Amino acid sequence: KKLQALPLQAFHVLLRDVKVTPEMVKRCEIAFKANPGYRISYDMLSALYAKTGEKRKAEVLAGLIPKLFVRK
Repeated sequence: KKLQALPLQAFHVLLRDVKVTPEMVKRCEIAFKANPGYRISYDMLSALYAKTGEKRKAEVLAGLIPKLFVRK
């Protein structure tokens, strides 16, 4: 639950010094597809896309987060 409360920006910070590989992105995409109701999948995949230069994909996922997940 604590991870789900982290804002998307925290995931960008966590990835700051990480060299993101295509394999990392692929694994996150699989996790996202397996459990699309898990907010962390959106945050992490969006951050990975942003880090690898896939800006449009990152923006789409980031835009879905506030629409699908209401903070309490």
